Amino acid sequence: MANNLLQDFINHNASLIQANTKLLVGVSGGVDSMVLVHLFLDMNVDFEIAHVNFQLRGKESDGDAAFVQEFCAMNDIVYHQLDEDAAAYAKNHKISIQEAARQIRYEWFEKTRAEINAQWIVVAHQKNDIAETVIFNLTRGAGIAGLHGIKAQNGFILRPLLFAERQAIITYAKENDIAWREDSSNTKTKYARNLIRHKVMPLLAKINPSVVQNIAHNALIMSEIEVLLKEYLEAAQQMYVTKDAYEVRMNLKQISRLASAKTILFYLLKDYGFNETQVKDMLSSGETSKVFLSSQKRAVIHGEFLLVTDFAEDAGRTYQIESWSKEPIITPEFSLSWAIESYHGQRLPDDENIVWLDRDKMIFPLILRKRKAGDRFQPFGMGGKSKKIKDFLSNLKLSVPEKEQIWLLESGDGQICWVVGYRIDERYKIQASTNEMIAFSLSFGV
Repeated sequence: MANNLLQDFINHNASLIQANTKLLVGVSGGVDSMVLVHLFLDMNVDFEIAHVNFQLRGKESDGDAAFVQEFCAMNDIVYHQLDEDAAAYAKNHKISIQEAARQIRYEWFEKTRAEINAQWIVVAHQKNDIAETVIFNLTRGAGIAGLHGIKAQNGFILRPLLFAERQAIITYAKENDIAWREDSSNTKTKYARNLIRHKVMPLLAKINPSVVQNIAHNALIMSEIEVLLKEYLEAAQQMYVTKDAYEVRMNLKQISRLASAKTILFYLLKDYGFNETQVKDMLSSGETSKVFLSSQKRAVIHGEFLLVTDFAEDAGRTYQIESWSKEPIITPEFSLSWAIESYHGQRLPDDENIVWLDRDKMIFPLILRKRKAGDRFQPFGMGGKSKKIKDFLSNLKLSVPEKEQIWLLESGDGQICWVVGYRIDERYKIQASTNEMIAFSLSFGV
């Protein structure tokens, strides 16, 4: 394979890398990236080189940078270098050094790619990297997304060496007198990936010498399965999920009947931070109003539905309405306007978003607030009988998030005049004896 590496490289990448394609190639100075550069030189492709000095190995890191820079000068290749303290970056961002290096590298690569107008950022991952990544992801429980290993294309990132195994690349470098630098940290098994490379993979190779080839092949299959799963989930989302400004509503009853209900619900919810244990509980609970919390969202069971919402807003927020005020009140749910007018027997409005209340019985300032424990009112049409707001809303079959969006209009004497958007209080209805009224107008979607 080694003697044919150039031709195999061309065959695998002919559709993506052509003579007029401009590339930004990430080069560490190691054997993989140096072979990659020589392959591009042999192809006569237009490319520039980018190297990051993470300052992790002192003089050795400086030596890597000098080696790559000298190679570029000898071959008339444009060279870009970033010096970044990866250890300090990791500490500041509270992440591992490996993750810090990855973030630094790819953020800078993309910035540089855009500046030089390159079509691709090219990096030198090869087939062994796929196998090692799959094993690493298996130990983390990364799910199906972690089993496809490393993708050949991801946005502007291109990995054209994934078809080749590490030994073939090393053999090609030796046969063609390609110089490279050895990274001493690659031999240290304190890093998980190095432990997999130097200890785990050799053991697996004793079971089957084709382990790298086989894992990489399975990773490709998993990548294709992931595409099929994505298409299926998009169809499931169309069938079982609806969204509006306040919530995502999933038909839990219908989803629970599916053969792979837990998997499907997990993927429908994974962007909201819920874990597999919570998903399992959602499917088995059936308890209306049961609440599940993630770091990002809240999910509430309501009948046959699962409602995903933001966390409840502060119930202590209030708005004050003075008799002389003309400015509308804007809440997260609606806009409320009002006007004090004379009443002389006009026909009551049939628009549910317009409410008239008896001004003569109301004491200013009025208070618009969220409900609280013990709130009561006399619902219009019930002959003056008192009812808890909690019971009134339960009879309406409202969900927990819907109940949290309820606002109450309270007179200055503490009496509730109106459950906004639902029912006025019997005591404040317009009567023949009414002289002045307050005309309230609700508008939504503000």
